[in-house]
Amino acid sequence: MASLKISTSEVFTFFDESSGETVNFFWKRIRESGLGFQRKDKLQKIFKQGKIRDDIEFDYVTDIMVAAKQDGTITREQAALLGEMLGAYEGQ
Repeated sequence: MASLKISTSEVFTFFDESSGETVNFFWKRIRESGLGFQRKDKLQKIFKQGKIRDDIEFDYVTDIMVAAKQDGTITREQAALLGEMLGAYEGQ
């Protein structure tokens, strides 16, 4: 049972942190199926915090920032702000 929980977590982490047509289709089907899972918007959480708190958030922002800017998920200004947050975290 524990391995099923880990596998489920890995799948949802992938779809939480990814973007694109397939990802949107996945979340649409999850909603339609009434499974009770919701997408977590980690970037908005980081913007609300105003800083990157730990290595996990640092790695997440590093991994997603360029793609999020390219696909329009974040603006140029938000990308610049994330860059500043990355720099501030590295300087700690």
